[in-house]
Amino acid sequence: MKRLFKIHVNLLLLFMIPGLIVASPGKDWTVAKVKIEGLETVSVKKAKAVLSVRPANIRPWVKDQVFNQSLVDADIKNLTQLMEQEGYFESQIDYTLDENPDRKKVSVRYKVTEGPPVLVDSMDMEGLDGLSEKLREEIVEFTPLKKGERLRTEPYGQAKDKIIGLLNTHGYPHAAVTGSIMVNKQEKTAAVTLKVEPKGYYLFGPVSVAGLENTNPNVILSRVTFDEGKMYTRKELEETQREIFSLGFLSKVGVKTSETKEQVESAAPPTPENPGSLPLEITGEYKKFKSLRFGVGYGTEEKLRLQAGWRHRHFTSQATQLDLSVKTSEILQSAQAELWQPYFFSKKQEFKNTLGAKREDEISYIDLSFFNEASVTRKLSRYWSGTIGHQLEMHRPEEYSLDLQGDETEAENNYLVSSLAVGLERDSRPKVLIPRSGTFLSTRYWYGSSSLASEIDYYKVSVEGSILIPLGERFVLASRAGFAGIETLEDTETVPLFMRLFSGGTHSVRGYEYQHLGPVNDDGEYLGGQSRWEGSIELRFPIYKKITGVAFTDCGSVLEDPFSFDGSSFRYTAGPGIRYESPVGALSLDVGYQLNPQDDYADTYRVHFSVGQAF
Repeated sequence: MKRLFKIHVNLLLLFMIPGLIVASPGKDWTVAKVKIEGLETVSVKKAKAVLSVRPANIRPWVKDQVFNQSLVDADIKNLTQLMEQEGYFESQIDYTLDENPDRKKVSVRYKVTEGPPVLVDSMDMEGLDGLSEKLREEIVEFTPLKKGERLRTEPYGQAKDKIIGLLNTHGYPHAAVTGSIMVNKQEKTAAVTLKVEPKGYYLFGPVSVAGLENTNPNVILSRVTFDEGKMYTRKELEETQREIFSLGFLSKVGVKTSETKEQVESAAPPTPENPGSLPLEITGEYKKFKSLRFGVGYGTEEKLRLQAGWRHRHFTSQATQLDLSVKTSEILQSAQAELWQPYFFSKKQEFKNTLGAKREDEISYIDLSFFNEASVTRKLSRYWSGTIGHQLEMHRPEEYSLDLQGDETEAENNYLVSSLAVGLERDSRPKVLIPRSGTFLSTRYWYGSSSLASEIDYYKVSVEGSILIPLGERFVLASRAGFAGIETLEDTETVPLFMRLFSGGTHSVRGYEYQHLGPVNDDGEYLGGQSRWEGSIELRFPIYKKITGVAFTDCGSVLEDPFSFDGSSFRYTAGPGIRYESPVGALSLDVGYQLNPQDDYADTYRVHFSVGQAF
């Protein structure tokens, strides 16, 4: 009987084992859903951010996560730690598994019971003696927690970073902030202390360059944005790094103090009354000096865009850069060589010369031209710079016979244009890919005369400006405005068509086709003008990750008379847009609607689409 009983038991277990395997998640089971329940104060989004278990993704190419009990155990620890960081030291974390044997999937539900929070009983700040009254007041404003508030470690840590950053911008490069949080779990209270350690007040000392033997040190030092003897600020160091990096031949740039740790800790901390001098050292790593580049893009107006180039980033010890490029699109075909020398007889001066040829297929004409532009730019102050240069151009217009003066213009005439150019510019925008703040102002004057061997006597003025205003952390208000005017001088009676001013298109007044805004003749051909006004206001806002949206309104006016203004001639457009930083380049889509069309028979809206960098 015993033997028969054992046989029955073994047979029963044999049939039960497969059922037990199915009832518990196996090795090949995947996660279906993940839920967090019970949270009242802490956000579910913040809690999900610490989870190791990942729910199934709606994108079919993303593989579902294989379930593993160790991931759930890790989530219990992560959630417990999160709740303590949020001030809940008695929270309870439980979980249940909802299984689907048919699909071999499991859903995880976490149940959180927050419990009573720990409240701040006192908040003290030490080490402010010796700092100026104004600096003390600014530091106190960063007090992370107030008495009676729930204890949270996130604002506590943020306050330490902000105070260090504030001290770094007020002459204290070695500043540190320590602190402590004493929690009384029985009383549900906490005593918070922040200890500020300024560690000495410094001025900028001498700057040296190390490890960049191929480059004249003056080239690199010309990009230093601070003067020796000025108050140390980390902001200036970061700005200097960006300026040096903009030279183009370095892959890494470092600006560090040449003091050793022992020197800093052993010396008596200098004070504002007796400041120390902080020597700095600039280091870096070279890029490959020579490189090839290729680019492909598309635009509503230019259609397919192709470009190729060869660049030597460090042609001489003066970091002279040589850039050869060819470009082609439906509007423009060009080949040019550009020589740029960032240090030209003075650390405040740079030289640029561009030599090339291009063919422009514009709305009312085709222009073949050869050109040489040479200019010297001098830095006048932190944001201001001035430019003086000379432009020599040979134009050969084709396929146009617009009647500008009553007589038909001869085709295929050659025009030699020689002019002096002077400019003044102010640019306070940060040197980053997509700035969110700052202003830009530029004014330029061109003068062409027979005394300069020019066949066209004229003068031209342009003024343009823009401003970026951050609205909180997510929105940016961008606006721009510009004017250009051209007038003939001496023996020249008419401004040639290739020098006249046009408007409309992706980069001017959206809602109009390229160069389709302004005066037309009886045949409906666009004549351009001698005065152009343009303006735009654009609100930029994030949508999702790298996708941003814009809402814009543009306006523009092109007038026949030089340096004239007529408010009734302005045309207005408005519409939405979208931007996306794709792997193949920036993608933009704008839809501009004409609010007061200049032609009742034309389309009242225009779609502007672009992929990649525009010429």
